[in-house]
Amino acid sequence: MAAPSCYGNAGRYYLPVTNNINVNFAGGLTDEYSYYVLNGWEQKTSPTGSPYMAPIVGQQIGPTDTRMNTGGADLRQSVDRDLKAVYQDEYILGFQNMINQAWSGASMPPTGA
Repeated sequence: MAAPSCYGNAGRYYLPVTNNINVNFAGGLTDEYSYYVLNGWEQKTSPTGSPYMAPIVGQQIGPTDTRMNTGGADLRQSVDRDLKAVYQDEYILGFQNMINQAWSGASMPPTGA
């Protein structure tokens, strides 16, 4: 039988800033939606010679929806000049011990057992 073992890990993990925040603070966001009539499908050929079906796009339905657009603002007062990366510290402790030859505390028995 294998001897019991203890293990530990400590680490600092840096977390990315949410994409939405990055885009908005980088000078605005253009997010527009347009809707069109589908007039059917036509077969086309890709540059590699493979056939595929492409939509036949008709007239636009209604105006372009621009409600999600955000303008670029002067961010000197809303962003900290000394902005630091976001991180979290993790500490993990563990213990592993074999129960018998087929089982251990961290694994499943072999298939067919």
